[in-house]
Amino acid sequence: MKRVADKFLILYAAGLTACATIGPDHEVPETESPERFKNASSVARDADRGPWWKAFKDSTLNDLLNQLDDASPNQAAALARREQARAELKTATARAWPSISGTGDARKQLESENTSFRTSDTAYNRYELALNLEYEIDLWGRVRRQVEAASARESAAEAAYEDAMLSLRAELARHYFSLRSLDEEIATLKRAVQLREEGVDLVTARADAGQISDDDVARATAELEGTRGDLTALERDRDQFENAIAALIGKSPSTFTLEATSKRGAVPQIPVGLPSELLARRADVAEKERLLAAAAAEIGVATADFLPRITLTGSGGLTSLRASDLFNPSSKMWDIGPKIDVPIFRKGLAKSYKEKAQAEFEEARATYQQTVLNAFRDTENAINANQSIAREFTQRERATTAAARASELSITRYESGLISYLEVLDSLRTHLADQRLETQTRGDHFQAAVALVQALGGGWSKR
Repeated sequence: MKRVADKFLILYAAGLTACATIGPDHEVPETESPERFKNASSVARDADRGPWWKAFKDSTLNDLLNQLDDASPNQAAALARREQARAELKTATARAWPSISGTGDARKQLESENTSFRTSDTAYNRYELALNLEYEIDLWGRVRRQVEAASARESAAEAAYEDAMLSLRAELARHYFSLRSLDEEIATLKRAVQLREEGVDLVTARADAGQISDDDVARATAELEGTRGDLTALERDRDQFENAIAALIGKSPSTFTLEATSKRGAVPQIPVGLPSELLARRADVAEKERLLAAAAAEIGVATADFLPRITLTGSGGLTSLRASDLFNPSSKMWDIGPKIDVPIFRKGLAKSYKEKAQAEFEEARATYQQTVLNAFRDTENAINANQSIAREFTQRERATTAAARASELSITRYESGLISYLEVLDSLRTHLADQRLETQTRGDHFQAAVALVQALGGGWSKR
């Protein structure tokens, strides 16, 4: 057996040295990368590079994201997809090594009388123990290209997992900030309801005293009930966001609640960096680049189907007609030699495989280039949204302050009998609308910050 193994190792080494790798080698396509983002006013490089969500300084959000990592079914599914790709890489790598299997055989047999090589006229026993070897000599790099493709797909799956986790975390953050924005808006409407209740009491008292007609009471009551209806609608929307968060972290909505609060963290100042750095951070870009590499390797696999395939096979062990003689030195046997498979006529089968591989490569290249363009587009849009919403919020604050002053003056003038209650209602509505718009714009700023984080590939640190 030692001599058999020595011969096999010699042939194995010779096969490796003689191998060539056919097919195109992967090259990352050139893409047009701008020198800077057109909406970025500056490039900051000294910000915190830890988990991006901690920059919002909200302990509840931090806790929810920790729960997502620990218990989310979506996270578990993304992780399982990554593990599938790792298993496929192990399978492809295993094919590059010799396959060794053991067999054992004990049988009684009778040979046919109608054969030229009959060894016995009677039934006889046969016993055998053997090790069987099989190894494809990778002359053209077919197996190596398979390993290369599997390795690239495994890296793509890793990047896809990172991108999926970024999407899940960003989705949870968006839901959370939407819920907190509603908390603030609900608090505003509750104050508005209280103010309108006081207004109803005021006009009712004046109507009872005969100072005004019942029309003002009806108008005040309608305004009160309309505001209450708006409050009910917001509370319904809040419940839906709360349930969405529960599902993301793997909890039943019926058992999950978030205490209402109008307090939120701060919108962080997110450094953008340079466009050239973006491609190193975006997991979706990395995924598409690795899938392109896999497609290039598959062309080599398909090309090798045109060429002969040599498989080295061998067997060695013990065989005997009597069980008592099986382990005698004279019972040893072995054979070793190459098996050649030469494609002669397959009616265009190999050609069609190569054409398909080439078309898949072209698709992967176009997808990669489009993903790069999308990355720049998403980042430009997110930068612009953050800047414009910050300016809008300042304008909304000024409008709310002015509307509050106008509302106070209208109530004073009404109590003095200088204006009608219609003017009071108009100022109250304007003030409430401006308050709600200010709250919604603040919420939009948080949403835009999350979108910028996602556009930057999960923050601002390099992958």
